[in-house]
Amino acid sequence: MPKAATASIANMSDLAAMARHADAASRGRLYEAVIRLVRSRGSELTDPERVLMRDILGRLTDHVEKALRQALAEELAEDSGAPVDIILLLAQDEIDVARPVLHKSDVIGGPELADLARRLGEAHQLVIAGRPNLPEEPSQVLAENGIESVVLALLNNVTAQIPVAAFATLARLAEGSARLQGPLVSRTDLPGDIAARIALVVGEDLRQRLIDSGQLSPAEVNAAIARAGTRTPQDAAAPAVLAGDDLGAQRLVEKLHAARQLTPGLLVKALTRNQMTVFEFGLAKLTDLPVTETRRALYERGAECLAALALAIGLDRSIFATLAEACAVRSGRPEIRAYASQPEVARLFERATAKEAFRIIRSATAQ
Repeated sequence: MPKAATASIANMSDLAAMARHADAASRGRLYEAVIRLVRSRGSELTDPERVLMRDILGRLTDHVEKALRQALAEELAEDSGAPVDIILLLAQDEIDVARPVLHKSDVIGGPELADLARRLGEAHQLVIAGRPNLPEEPSQVLAENGIESVVLALLNNVTAQIPVAAFATLARLAEGSARLQGPLVSRTDLPGDIAARIALVVGEDLRQRLIDSGQLSPAEVNAAIARAGTRTPQDAAAPAVLAGDDLGAQRLVEKLHAARQLTPGLLVKALTRNQMTVFEFGLAKLTDLPVTETRRALYERGAECLAALALAIGLDRSIFATLAEACAVRSGRPEIRAYASQPEVARLFERATAKEAFRIIRSATAQ
């Protein structure tokens, strides 16, 4: 290793040249030397020098043993005086390297964490979501990203600061995912209007938890239900609706829609309570399809169309098996159960947008 590659090096151009031409055995030592230089002279570096340092480290990162990068990340995560450039570089490394700095480095705060949450993948977002005392700005970004595992980690992080706007987004996500409802209801900082909204879609046990925790009074729960049309689907619709009365289901759905309470979460509850007529009319309303076409799409147009219906209203893949089972029972076609395991369904949930889902539905119902 040339003597120039020590922490006393001041000539940035020499370092850049070395980064381009160093052999494999020298890169680790050069990486450590550059880190030492940045740590010792961090406050003195000019902006052009910082840019050059980032470029050098970026060139070297992929050629330095992960164990060395991990050790550096663990050390610097505890150092409140660590250079922010190095912390940000490590935060964007592979997750085993990035984890300690994302989880606890106090060199990066709300703005930096929010930017990282926008640009990095699920594994990195999971660590950010679990960070102690997470500020509001990255919490908002994580909620907007809408990755269920990340949202679950955020809701379970009792020290995370979650703004009201993020709670509104989280409530919308929870309406279509039973997995998120318990953690959302358990938040002691849940705003009252969001608590009233989520009370309409959760089961009786979670609704009682909202009351027991003091987040809502029984009167507030009853008032929310009344505003939604006296009774919600999960609270037991009228006997005529349960019996398959189209007119009763249509009236209930119209009331819920007028009150702006017709949500994917309500349809999931109708589905799980075997209130298929309510589900059919609600789905027709949300997709702007005639109910006759909605029923054909549900029961006669195949796996891709059924998955597209779920995607179009924001239901996630975890609900699809329940939907397929309900449709199989309703139509007397047991083969629909197999839709949940078909590859085209998995591909659709992985890649399709709502726009693409509606295109599939239109094409299928036009046949």
